Amino acid sequence: MRANGRTNMKNIRSAKIITGLLALGPLALVLPAEATESYSVVKVWPRFPSSWRFNKPHGVAVDGGENVYVADSKSDVIKKFDAEGNLLAQWGSTGSDDGQFKMPRGIGVDLSGNVYVADRSNYRIQKFDSSGKFLTKWGPTGEGDWEFSDPRGVAVDDAGNVFVTDPTNACVLKFDSDGKFVTKWGSAGNEDGQFGDPKGIAVDSSGNVYVAEASNHRIQKFDSSGKFLLKWGAAPEGGSGDGEFMGPRAVAADASGNVFVADTGNGRIQVFDSSGNFLRKWGQSGNADGEFGTAEAIAVSVTGKILVADTGSDRVQTFDAEGNLLAKWGCRGAGDGEFMEPRGLAADGLGNVFVAEAGNHRVQKLGASGEFLAKWGVLGSGDGEFSGPSGIAVDSSGKVFVVDSGNNRIQKFDSSGNLLTKWGSGGPGAGQFHWPVAVAVVSPGNIYVADTGNHRIQKFDSSGEFLLQWGGLGAGDGQLDLPRGIAVGPNDEVFVADFYGVTIQKFDSSGNFLGKWESCRAGEEQECFPCGIAVDSLGNAFLAEVGTCTIKKFDSSGNLLARWGRPGYGDGEFSYPWGVAVDPFGNLFVADTDNHRIQKFRANFGIRKLSGAPGSPLIEWYSESGKTYQVWLSSDLIQWIAGGSIQAGEPTGVNSWTDDGFHALGPSSDAVRRFYKVLQLE
Repeated sequence: MRANGRTNMKNIRSAKIITGLLALGPLALVLPAEATESYSVVKVWPRFPSSWRFNKPHGVAVDGGENVYVADSKSDVIKKFDAEGNLLAQWGSTGSDDGQFKMPRGIGVDLSGNVYVADRSNYRIQKFDSSGKFLTKWGPTGEGDWEFSDPRGVAVDDAGNVFVTDPTNACVLKFDSDGKFVTKWGSAGNEDGQFGDPKGIAVDSSGNVYVAEASNHRIQKFDSSGKFLLKWGAAPEGGSGDGEFMGPRAVAADASGNVFVADTGNGRIQVFDSSGNFLRKWGQSGNADGEFGTAEAIAVSVTGKILVADTGSDRVQTFDAEGNLLAKWGCRGAGDGEFMEPRGLAADGLGNVFVAEAGNHRVQKLGASGEFLAKWGVLGSGDGEFSGPSGIAVDSSGKVFVVDSGNNRIQKFDSSGNLLTKWGSGGPGAGQFHWPVAVAVVSPGNIYVADTGNHRIQKFDSSGEFLLQWGGLGAGDGQLDLPRGIAVGPNDEVFVADFYGVTIQKFDSSGNFLGKWESCRAGEEQECFPCGIAVDSLGNAFLAEVGTCTIKKFDSSGNLLARWGRPGYGDGEFSYPWGVAVDPFGNLFVADTDNHRIQKFRANFGIRKLSGAPGSPLIEWYSESGKTYQVWLSSDLIQWIAGGSIQAGEPTGVNSWTDDGFHALGPSSDAVRRFYKVLQLE
C-alpha cells in the first residue's frame, strides 16, 4: 500500500546545542537531552530537469518546428518541448473543465500548430493552440456519431481532419478541425475493417489511415473515408517474428511513406513500407538505452526523427530512422549511475554508497559524490542474479549483503560483486523468507533480516547459519506488522521500522523487547508508514516515511530531533522514500524511490570531526551561514566559561571560519579533559 502525505517545515528559533568532549583518551560526544536540528541537500544524483519527470506518458506528437508534445497521463498535463528537450510550455490539471484532463492519451498536431488531445476519462477531444490556449472541445460519452466511450489515439491529416480511435466502441471516428462529425467505421471482430482494441492511429502524406490493433496483433490500412486497403501482422495469436506483432499500440508514418509500429508486447519498433513489407527493427524489452518497458506512442518529425513514449520507463526516446538512439528524456534508466526504483542503501567506512535497485534488478556502487564505481546483477534466480532486490548492508570488512526479495534469499558478495555465499528460500520456517526487504549487519558477523511477509526478524551468523527469530503478526510489544526497515545501534540495539504498526521498536541482540515509539507526530494529516531506517554512531535513528514523504531523525529514546521533506521532485522533496543510510561522516543518503534518484543530506549544525593530540585538540564544526554562535568551555560539565560570539563566515583569532564551519584549536597547555559547547544564539 502506498500513501502520499504532506508535512510542513517549521522555522524553529530555539537554541541548538552541540557538545564535544576532548580528553587524553578516546574522544566522545555529549549531546543534550533535547535539540532541534535541520538538514540540507548537498547532492542529488542523477540530476535531470524536473520537466523530464513523466508519470505514464501515453501520447507524443511533433509539429513542423520539431517541437514535441507529450501527454503525461497520470499527471493530467501536456508538456511542450523543443527538439533538445527544453520545456517550452505546460498546461492542464486534473478535472473536467476546459483545459483540464482526466487521463489524456493520444495527441496530434495539425499544420497550423493546433494541438488535439484525447481526454480519455472525460470522453472528449480538446483542441488548443500551440501555447496551450483552449480553443474548443467535442464528444460526450456514448456510442453515437461524434460520441466516445474510450478515445485513445489521435491523428491529423494535412487537410486538418482529425481521426480518433475508440477501442471500446471498436471504431475510428473522423471529424473536421472544428469537431464536426464526418464519418466513422469499424465494429468488433477480426475481419477486414473490424477492430480488436484499436489504439494507435496515423495518417500518411497521401491521406491513408493506419490503425494499430492491440488484441488483433495487426496493422490495418484504410483510405481517408474508411475503405479497407490492406492488413499485415500475425492476427489473431500474435508473434515475435519479423512482421509479426504482440499487442501493437502505436503507429506513425514518415514523409516517404514508411510506417513505424510500436510492437509493444515484443518491446521493439518495426519499420515497413506503405504496403506492409518488413524493412527493419530495433529494440527489446528493458530499461536500458534503446530498450522499451511499454512503448505506448510513436511519432515522426519532419526531419525523420522517431520519438517513442515509453510508459513502462516513464521517458521519451528519440532515434534516427535506422534505430540509433539520439536522445532520451526521463528521470530513470538503466545506465551507469542511473536508477529505476532504488530501494536499499548502505554506506561503507570510506563513504561509498551501495544501492539495491528493484527495477533494474542490480546493485550499484557509487562514490560519496555519486560517481559510478561498479555494478552487478541482472534479473534471474541464479547466483549473483536478483529479483527486485530491496535491502542492502555492508560490514566493516566491505562484505555486501543483499536482500534478494523476489527470490526470498540473502546473497553475500565482496565489495566488487563476487558472490561469496547465499541462503534462504520461500516459506515460514527458520531460515526461510516471505518477501524480505531489509538487512542489517553487526561486525564481525551477525546478520539481522526483516522477514517482512512473515512479520518477524531473523538473526544469522555471517555464513547464513540461522541463530534465532522473534516477532509475529500483532500490535503488542515485540509483535510486528510488515516490518520494512532494520538497523543496529552502537550498543547492539536492533531498531525495527514497523510499516503497518506505524512504530519504531527496539530490541536487544537476543530479540528481547526494549521499547517503542510512534513515528507519526501531532498535526500530520496522512498515515506515516515508516519504511527504511538507519542509526548513526550516536544512536540517533533516521527514518524514511513513505506516507508523509518525510525523513525524521529521533534520538535513541524516540525524541524527535529533525523532520524534513514533502511530496514532490524538488531538492529535499520525495516520492516514496524507501531506504536511508548514514556514513561515518554523518552524511545521510535517501533512496527517493519513485523519483528514481539518491539524495544526500548534511546537518546544518553539528560536529563534523574531533581529532588532534593532547594539548592541541582540533574541533571541526559545521553551521548555518549567517547564524551567530558562541563557544563555551568546561572541565566538569557544571561550570561553563563563555567565549565570544562569532558569526559564521567571520574569521577571528585562531578560529578559522568558513560558511559551513570553523576549526578551533584548544590551548597547548591543556592536560585535562575539556568540554566544548557551541550554542546558536537566537
